[in-house]
Amino acid sequence: MGIKYFFSLVENGKPAFPDDRSPRILLSYALRRLVFSMLFGCSFLYQSLVWMRAALYRCKIFTPARLPCLVISVGNITTGGTGKTPAVIEIACLLAQHGTRVAVLSRGYRRTSSFPTVIVEPDSDVSQTGDEPLLMARKFQRVFSPSALRPAVLVGSRRYRSGLLALERFQSEVILLDDGFQHLQLARDCDVVLIDAARPFGSGNLLPAGCLREPLVHLRRATAFIVTRSDEAPDLQVIRRTLKRINPAAPVFNATHAFNGFRRLGSDEPVDAEALLRQRLLAVSGLGNPASFHHLLNTQGFHEIETLVFPDHHAYREQDGLAIARLCHERRLNGVMTSEKDEMKLLPRLESVGIAGYVAMIRLTIHPEKEFREMLFSYI
Repeated sequence: MGIKYFFSLVENGKPAFPDDRSPRILLSYALRRLVFSMLFGCSFLYQSLVWMRAALYRCKIFTPARLPCLVISVGNITTGGTGKTPAVIEIACLLAQHGTRVAVLSRGYRRTSSFPTVIVEPDSDVSQTGDEPLLMARKFQRVFSPSALRPAVLVGSRRYRSGLLALERFQSEVILLDDGFQHLQLARDCDVVLIDAARPFGSGNLLPAGCLREPLVHLRRATAFIVTRSDEAPDLQVIRRTLKRINPAAPVFNATHAFNGFRRLGSDEPVDAEALLRQRLLAVSGLGNPASFHHLLNTQGFHEIETLVFPDHHAYREQDGLAIARLCHERRLNGVMTSEKDEMKLLPRLESVGIAGYVAMIRLTIHPEKEFREMLFSYI
C-alpha cells in the first residue's frame, strides 16, 4: 500500500479531501498529506539546487566542454519512459542515411563495467553496457549493412571523454547525447526535448514530490520538442499551447509508436502476427511506461494477453525465470512476448526454463517527417 501511495502522490500531487468521512479514510488522507508535505519539502530543496546549478552555467561560472563537431542532445524533463530510446534510434538513422557519421553517447544506466568508456557492439554483455545502449547497437546492426554507415554507440559517465574517443575511433561528424538535456557539462548545438503526451508533466511538481527533473521554465533551453505517443493524448493541443507559451521559438513535432513486426527471442527470424494471435501469451516487460507497450499490443489484436510488469531496467534473475515459467504453466500460456529493451536480459532466463519467447519490434515515426528532416539537416 505504501508504494502505491508514493507513486500516486508523485503522479497526482497533493491529495484531495475525501468525500467519505469515515475514520479509516480520514486517517489515510492525513497520512497521504503528511507524506506529500515531506516530499514537497524535499522538492523545494531539490528545485533550489537545480536553479543554482543552471544559474552557474548561465552566468559562465561553470563552462561546458565543447567537442569539435556537431552535438545534438535528445532528452526529457520528466522521469519515466517518454520513448527516448526509439527517438534516439530514429534520429541516428535519419542522420546516418543522410551520409553522416554518427556516434551515440549514453551513460549506460545500471551497467556494471568499471571502464570509463565502453564501445558497445551488438554482441556485448548487457551488464557491461546497460540495456538501452545494447538495444541501439543491435538495432543499428539490423538497419545498416554493410556497417560503414552504422552509428557507433559508446557508454560512459563522462560524455566529453566518450565523445573524444568517438572522434578518434570513428571520425564521427555528429554526436548524439542520449538523455542529455540535464547534462549541462557538455555544450550542444541542438537540444531536442521529448514530451510524453500520455502524461506530459505529471503533477507539475519536481522530484521527489513529482516526476519533473527541472522546472518547466527550463524548457526555454530546448531547440525543438517532440510530443511522443501523440495518438494517445487526451488533448494534444493543450500540450502544444503549453510548450509554445514557454518556448515560442521551438518547433513542436509529434511522434507515434507503431509495431514493426515480430521475431523470435534472440533471433532475426520473423514470426507471423496471425500465428501469434492464435497463441495464449504472457507480456513481460521492465519498461518506464509498460502501459504504452500493452496499449500497442492491444492495437495489434492482443486484447486478452496476460501481463507481468517488472521495474524499469530490471535485471532478470533466475527466480524471475522460474516465476514466469510457473505462471505460464498455471495459466496454460504458450510463451512470452517482450520488448527489444528486455530481450537480451530475458533470453537466458527463458532458455533455462524452456519457455518460447517473442519480441515485438517498435519504431517511432516523427511527424511531419519532411519538416523534421529539414530542421535536423540544417545543422549539418
